[in-house]
Amino acid sequence: MKKILLETIHIFVPIVIGIIAFHFVFDLSNIKTESVIDINVHDTYFIVEKSEILPVFCITIIYLFYLIKVCFQKFENYLSLCILSIISLILILILPAIISFIKSLATQPGWTIYPPLSAKKVEFKENLFSRIYPKIYILYCTVTLFGFFVFYKLGKLHKRQSS
Repeated sequence: MKKILLETIHIFVPIVIGIIAFHFVFDLSNIKTESVIDINVHDTYFIVEKSEILPVFCITIIYLFYLIKVCFQKFENYLSLCILSIISLILILILPAIISFIKSLATQPGWTIYPPLSAKKVEFKENLFSRIYPKIYILYCTVTLFGFFVFYKLGKLHKRQSS
């Protein structure tokens, strides 16, 4: 019972840290008046609710916290490994949606868009999202491979405990 209470505290501490960090990054003080984040890409505005980003932000903070905790425990704590595997699975399921959104914002260098005849044609150069996209894809591959490793260690630890 004491271990479960301790792990519950270890889950809530990163959530509180995530909310505080989210407050400093996205300004939660005016959540009622300005509850959206505007992403401006050329002539297009993407509007994302802050409440949609907050869970992903907190899950990422919890994942990093438990990743460090499990590495320090040398993959020997069964409950921490279970929680890390659940959080890894959640991240593995969420990251493809984020990757596809970022890929839709990325422009390929050399694209030409033909506007109305009265304007000049526009040739795109690389933008911020086209530089971020490969890095997030590599992050997704890393999280997935590490998630498989955590599942392997969890199974190995479960087999050892049940024997």
